[in-house]
Amino acid sequence: MGWLIGVMAVVANAVVIAKHLMGLLKSKTQVAFTNKALVTLIAVGDFLIGVYLLIISAFDSIFYRTGYCEAKTVGLTGLSCTSLGVLSTLGSQMSLFAMTTLSLERVSGITRQNMCALPMNKKTFVK
Repeated sequence: MGWLIGVMAVVANAVVIAKHLMGLLKSKTQVAFTNKALVTLIAVGDFLIGVYLLIISAFDSIFYRTGYCEAKTVGLTGLSCTSLGVLSTLGSQMSLFAMTTLSLERVSGITRQNMCALPMNKKTFVK
């Protein structure tokens, strides 16, 4: 089951990342640019989680099979487990940060309805 979820997460988020990166360059307003950038960050975080799931599934089926309990101490204290922990934490925190920021941005947009969208140019982008 981990294989299926991992492959779906990697493929779907790779498509979202590619689509939004191309659309990021075509953004005409600051709001559109911000939304696309934050959605791209969410997809990158979820992509990392998908990679984590694939690696965990590979370790489970290749190295441990049915002997995980016997090799648990060695597996949990090794460099690979530490690296996977960093990958998992980075992916989940990146998604959480981007979702929180996107939610706050949208609440801000709802509460300030009278503001019009500013056109995107070099001067507004640098601010």
